[in-house]
Order: sequence, then structure tokens, then C-alpha cells
Amino acid sequence: ITMLSEVPFAFALETLASTWPEEGPRRGETETPRREVLLWIDGLERVVGDEDARTLLEALELATLGRDEGWRVVASVRADAFGALPLSPQGRRRAGLVQVEVPGPETLRAILRRSVASWGYEVDDAEALDALVAPLAQDPFGLLMLQALLAELWLRRDPSRRVVGTGEAAREGLARTAFARHADGVFDALSPTQREKARSWLVELGLPMSRQVLQLDAPDAEERAAVEALVKGRVLRPAGTEGALTLAHPALPRLWPRLARWIAEADADADLALELEDAARRWSERDRSEEALLTGGALERAVGLAERRALSPETLQFVLESEEQARRAARRRRWRRRGVVLGAVVAAAISGAVSLRY
Repeated sequence: ITMLSEVPFAFALETLASTWPEEGPRRGETETPRREVLLWIDGLERVVGDEDARTLLEALELATLGRDEGWRVVASVRADAFGALPLSPQGRRRAGLVQVEVPGPETLRAILRRSVASWGYEVDDAEALDALVAPLAQDPFGLLMLQALLAELWLRRDPSRRVVGTGEAAREGLARTAFARHADGVFDALSPTQREKARSWLVELGLPMSRQVLQLDAPDAEERAAVEALVKGRVLRPAGTEGALTLAHPALPRLWPRLARWIAEADADADLALELEDAARRWSERDRSEEALLTGGALERAVGLAERRALSPETLQFVLESEEQARRAARRRRWRRRGVVLGAVVAAAISGAVSLRY
């Protein structure tokens, strides 16, 4: 039995090749010797987005063709990731699938109670367990949420009474927020520099239609420390090759509101950047007319975007010219106000002089 788990998938291909039945009989034999091979791959979803993914899956698919006797490939894959695997229609038809669903409320209660008992603790409110696990049974990522919930309950345990506060956790709706609390804690423990880098990585991996693997080449000390903390905290995970990272779970943006907000902001910034590029092009086509420059709220949003992300040279020049025009207009308004005030003072002085003469 060969078991592959969290290893570079080049090694998976080498292992597959080493167990491949030979094409024909050896010298002196009348038929090909029968070999019984079981190749077990744990966590096949880890190849999604990896460059070797298609090669590995095609090799596995080929390996099963015509080898019903003595050749088996067994792989585990999360149900939410199965649709993303680059399997051919034939491969999907041939795949023998056993889908592991999120357990029901009764099983979830039993898992929670057994876990607490394994710590040498008891739950303080058994009747609250139904309300506590109800959100987990209704969510396709319930098992991931259960893992975060148990970690949070462990942190809240009462060593003096040897109990875990399930009643308070149920009232707080902890099952829905435990994962976000965990991710927030991991992120907030980073240094300011590390948080800035981590945010950019997480957003890049979480954006819709983005690549699912981030490659960090020659990371500096701050980046290495951030990666270590995020992987240890199960926010990121290695993606097979050296320096490659991906989200620890595809549900991360949905279960972590902070990341969802960052992604929404990045989406809005991308839309604004496209709008600015169009406006800069129209400004250039109109011979850089002042009438085509930005003003008011549009200018404020453009300046804010230029501070958050890099813009093309033409777009940046457009924003800078708009900002300079706004400063010139502000100076003209100030001079006009000063002229009005000075005129009023002069008029008042003349009026006073006339009054004294008469």
C-alpha cells in the first residue's frame, strides 16, 4: 500500500510510475505476472491549482483503465472541491464516489460531548447542545466550523470546575463566529508589516476567478515569519511546491467576515481603477482639457485609490493633474473671498470718513 499525503506531487507521479505494471511478460515467462497495487492519495483536492494536477489525474485515470483486477486507486477529496478537479467526463463516470456529508445534530452532539470528555471536562448545559450544533448541521462546511468551535470551547474552559460553558456559547451563537474569532486572532498576532503582507496574499487568493496558488520566491524574514504563523494557524497551507501557498480552506472568505470585507474592497478598487483608466483615456483624447479632469468626490476616491494601489503612469498622471487643478481652484476661491472682505473693509472706511466730514 502506498499512501501519499501532503507531499510534492512530482513524488506522487514517481510513485505511480514505480508501481505501474509492466507492459509484457518477462523473458522466460508466458504471461505478464499479476501485481496487486493499491495507491491511496489522501486529500486529492490539494492538487487543484497545482501545475502537476492534470498530469497526475490523467495518469491515475489511465492507470485504472483495463486494470480492474489487481489495481486500485483510492483517493479522498472534499465534496466542495470535487467539482474543481480537472477530471474528464469519462473519469467522472468511472469514479466510485462515497460522499461524506456533514453529520446530523445527534451525531454532532455526540462528537462534541466525546471531545469535551476526552479533555477530562463536562459540558455545563447539556440542553444547550441542540442550539449550539444546529448551525453546523445546516452548513456544508459544518465540520470545519465544528473544529473551530471545539478550539474556542477549549480556550473558554473552566479548570476549577472542570466544565466547558456550552450554555453561554449557544447564547452567543459561537458556532457561527468561532472560525472568524480564530482567524482574527491569528492575523492580529502578526506585526504591522506582516499584517500588510498577509492581507495582500489572502485577498489575492480569495478574489473571485483568481489563481488558487500564490508563489513566494525568495521571501524575506518578515514574509517567512508571516507564512509560518498563517500556516500554523490553519489560515494558509503549503500548495505542494516550494514557496507555493493557498487558502487553508475554500470556505475561508465566507466564514471570515474580515477577509470577505477585504475582498469586497479589492473588487471595488479594481472597478474604480478601470473607471479611472477610461477617464484618463478620454482626458488624453481631449488634449488634456481641464474640463475632463476629476473634481469633488470622484477626485477624493481617485486619490485614495492611488494611495492604496499602483496605477498605470497615464492614470496616475491624470489623477495628479486633477489634484493640482483642484488646488488651483481652491487658491482662486480663497483670493476671491479675500477680495470681497477687503472690498467691504475699504467701503466701510470710506463710509466712516464721509460720516465724520458731515
